[in-house]
Amino acid sequence: MQFDVTYFENEIREDFFIPGMVKRSWGMQMEILEKVDAICRKLDIKWFADYGTLLGAVRHGGFIPWDDDLDICMLRRDLDRFVKVAQNELPEGYRVINLDTEPTYDNFLTRITNCSGINTSAEFLRANHGFPFVAGIDIFPLDYLYPDEALEEERRSKAIYVYGLIDKISDGSISADKNIVNKLVYDNTGYNIDKKYDIVASLLGVLNRIFKEYDGADSEYATVMPFWCAHHNHKFPIHYFDKRIQVNFENQKIWVSPAYDEYLKNAYGNW
Repeated sequence: MQFDVTYFENEIREDFFIPGMVKRSWGMQMEILEKVDAICRKLDIKWFADYGTLLGAVRHGGFIPWDDDLDICMLRRDLDRFVKVAQNELPEGYRVINLDTEPTYDNFLTRITNCSGINTSAEFLRANHGFPFVAGIDIFPLDYLYPDEALEEERRSKAIYVYGLIDKISDGSISADKNIVNKLVYDNTGYNIDKKYDIVASLLGVLNRIFKEYDGADSEYATVMPFWCAHHNHKFPIHYFDKRIQVNFENQKIWVSPAYDEYLKNAYGNW
């Protein structure tokens, strides 16, 4: 990906000072996104700008000046297809990180990074727009909601129960003994923990399975499960993701849902 040399200079944008190193980080994130997009094109997968990146695209024509990350989303079935091949398709040194590829990871999104640590070699800096640190983009999974509201509320209740267990183990309210915890989890969710991992990592793995348990065959809505479980919101009609349009983003284009206004009002209110 090519950038004009002036792109990485310090800039004041909308009365906000953006250091050149932040812009190098932005450049690397767009570089990673370009490589993700190439894989998605091969697999006929749609991705969409999400959250702050979507807001920045439609309101600022690029990154929000005070934002430092790049977010996209995919429907779960597409994300799973992407993850299966991405590690082999991405350049050497890149990593695909989520709870399926790294069970001790502590987040429900998928993160694509360009490296694993600081690298100040001349070769690395030339290839990474002078940015010596780890750069990455976040991919939010959009999981499907059951058409049957009772079934969906049952799933949400199971997830909330597991979240509660994590809190109680963390504050010492209940034992972290894996056998005890496994019985509690199985009795209340029908899932077993994976005892190979730390107890909290094992419980996050159970949550991940709960989030993905419905394949979406007849679903009309999708959600970002942690928000859905916590706040009963971020519920989006799946038809929002049937089509895409491109809008300007920095010196590139980025894909957004044509329903971006409704999407942003759902996520942020009066954006």
